[in-house]
Amino acid sequence: MKNTILILLALSALIFAGCSSDVEDTSGEDYLLAGYYMIAGGETELVDDSKATAPVHQTNYNSTSFANWISAGTTKIVNYPERQQKTYITVSETGVDDVYFISSRTEYPNKEDIIDYYLEEYYVKNVDTDGTDGIWNNADPVVDPDGNSDPKYRETMEVHFQDGSVRQEWIADIPAAGDRYKAFSIDGDMSIPDDESDIVTLVDSDEESWWSSKVYYYQNIKSRISYFSYENKETFGVRYYTQIPETYADLDSKYESSTLILEQTLSRTSTIWDSSYWADLLNYIFGVDSSDGVELAETVIRERIGTNGKKEAVVHSEINTKYDMTLTIDKSISYDLLD
Repeated sequence: MKNTILILLALSALIFAGCSSDVEDTSGEDYLLAGYYMIAGGETELVDDSKATAPVHQTNYNSTSFANWISAGTTKIVNYPERQQKTYITVSETGVDDVYFISSRTEYPNKEDIIDYYLEEYYVKNVDTDGTDGIWNNADPVVDPDGNSDPKYRETMEVHFQDGSVRQEWIADIPAAGDRYKAFSIDGDMSIPDDESDIVTLVDSDEESWWSSKVYYYQNIKSRISYFSYENKETFGVRYYTQIPETYADLDSKYESSTLILEQTLSRTSTIWDSSYWADLLNYIFGVDSSDGVELAETVIRERIGTNGKKEAVVHSEINTKYDMTLTIDKSISYDLLD
């Protein structure tokens, strides 16, 4: 009886491994869930703890001058933008008056075996609309290299992975007042619908949202993932974000932020893609162009930070493996940012 059990276990292992030599590498879901790990953070804070938020909003930074940022060289901020993450910010002068170049590099100690770093580079213009000339704060707009206001402009928005692949990001839209998004429920649908309008709802008036944004991203995965027999693996993603204040007229009001991420990983015969094709990206996510390739995985991520400081994140991923079976993965995290 004992021998029979051992034989059955051995057969099960061979079947799951596809009778191949990659028995030791039957996972890969962590790579496919990278977007979740980046936004979820971790309940346990870093040893060099600092409850940092965005530098230009947080008390420790919103009165710091551009000159001081520059003289400091690189400023390290821990637990930013999420817990268990580290961000290094460098500010430098440009050849244009009052225009500064910002480089922000984020590292992910919790998943450093997969994600190397995230790099965001952009330009900010010093303006004195609130009596704080020379101070980098929320009054200073994002601009293009010539100093023209352009909140969507980024010199670089990339996630670099340990395998050498790069997730390219670009801001598709920053809706104006009246066209911003309602909050995304943490308990909402965890499947990708047929159309964007089925999952994104605009606010009823321009007094219900402070800020909304839509970001597209694309990645050609270089790592071998043993779930798949296809060498070409491409991820198409869209990330929606919105802030809903308690009291719109009160600029010091607390707000709820929420994020919704929809992601498709496909294997296509054609691997040419760059940001000039971004207008077609939603077609791949919502399945219009899925006939152009084989669907490998579908992932939905939701995140919410309440006005009470509670952070929640959930992910649901369905992975279509080469073993003619679908692997379903659900993860969640919840913790108090005010602890």
